[in-house]
Amino acid sequence: MKNYRLLLVFMILSSTSIFAQKFQYSKPLVRLPSSGEVRLVADVGGFHHLIHFSENNKPAIHIYNSELQLVESLALNFMLPKKCDIRLLQLKDYYILYTHTQKPNIHQFLKITGDGAVTNISHISNNPADSLWNRNTATFQIFDADNNLVLTSLTYLKEIKKIRTAIIRPNLDSGASVITYLLFPFSAENEELKEVTFRNNYLHVLKNSKDENGNNTLTLLKLDTKEDKHLYRHFDSGKYIYLNPAIRFNSMNPNILVYSMLRLPYGYKGSAPGMFVASLDSVLTEIYPAKSIPEIFRGNTLSTFLVEKTKTSGWLTFTNFPTRSDYKVQIQSDLPTPAYAQLTGDYFSYFPSSSITNSYVYYDNSSTSSFTNNSSSAIRLTVLNSKFEKAKDSLVKNKGSFNQLHPSPHAQFLLKNTPCLLLVQELAANKKGLIMFYPNEKDKLESVSLNVYHPYNYLLPLTQPVGDKYFIVPYTDKKEIGLLKVTLNN
Repeated sequence: MKNYRLLLVFMILSSTSIFAQKFQYSKPLVRLPSSGEVRLVADVGGFHHLIHFSENNKPAIHIYNSELQLVESLALNFMLPKKCDIRLLQLKDYYILYTHTQKPNIHQFLKITGDGAVTNISHISNNPADSLWNRNTATFQIFDADNNLVLTSLTYLKEIKKIRTAIIRPNLDSGASVITYLLFPFSAENEELKEVTFRNNYLHVLKNSKDENGNNTLTLLKLDTKEDKHLYRHFDSGKYIYLNPAIRFNSMNPNILVYSMLRLPYGYKGSAPGMFVASLDSVLTEIYPAKSIPEIFRGNTLSTFLVEKTKTSGWLTFTNFPTRSDYKVQIQSDLPTPAYAQLTGDYFSYFPSSSITNSYVYYDNSSTSSFTNNSSSAIRLTVLNSKFEKAKDSLVKNKGSFNQLHPSPHAQFLLKNTPCLLLVQELAANKKGLIMFYPNEKDKLESVSLNVYHPYNYLLPLTQPVGDKYFIVPYTDKKEIGLLKVTLNN
């Protein structure tokens, strides 16, 4: 009876699509170390790399071919320090593994190919002639620029209240670098740096500020690295606070999506937390007027998932966590944390990055389940039209002895330029499955139930699409881990 009730929920919530589904599980499974974190780099020259990082141990790479057969397991030739920042950047036929420690200040760069060949290229940051930027005690940002590695280093110049950004394009063979320096205004006293991203020869800077009257402003800067041309756009919100603002880029055109949570300071009376969103063209002109979407957590909603069907910026996710801190509600968006820049000496670090940041963290004495079980919390799925007006709004109340949909974990990715959202669905008899949502051309939600093997725990935040063909999802079975390949044919 529960299965029929669940099916009825999804028929009301969305249209159900029928796909030919093919599931392929890796063999053999790999034993997890006692603690650490796991990351996935999919389709590196046709291979998939599952990487284990564990303190005071050598990082381990498990290499699978396109058929998910384990080809090789290798250990890198260094021990991972206890306090170490890790960045992964995937390029065309290889990826960069970058590790950084502050004490001592060591930047290490490794180039890793699909077949497992490892080359140490740390010389790109060790040239004495580049001391203006490579003395950085903070972690560099790393970006892909036309399949080439680009580093950025940010230094705060307190006397003139500006940030100097070094944009470094290193030659991986010779170590020589082409360096561009840019300045943009910033005051550490009343501004927060939220995001700095390099894309298509432009540096995009997102910051917010508060004046002496408590009014808030969100500012997007777009700095041309080839010409002395700077663009900017301000968004004023009055007393409303921008919480975890971020930018996303459209995969099909140069448009930029700016979005954030909005809430009043504690003690002020007003509407419940909402969302701010603006779509800008290449010169930062608003395509449509910036939009405020109120009360996205109404109806006991824990997690809200929003998508705009004509764009390929993907799903936006916001979660409402009760807390005992000074604020009654703590809002978290789908950004890695912390979602702001921290000042380390004169240098900024810990920006949200465009590199592979998602990871699965585990401990030997913790549950390996990747599911959240909160039967009293609802989730909301909203489709927006091109003007960011609600076209379809669905609520799953998740009441009773089981969840129809789990609010976390989740995955969002593009497949054939279609934004896809992957969630866990609760089945009868303590079984769990996966369900994928995407918007159709009629502003409706389509859903596809994936008939995966239910005893496994699927690590959805690590999901990665491979072109338009399929996507890869890591999973755990007790203390072992493997990969699942999902192919959908309409």
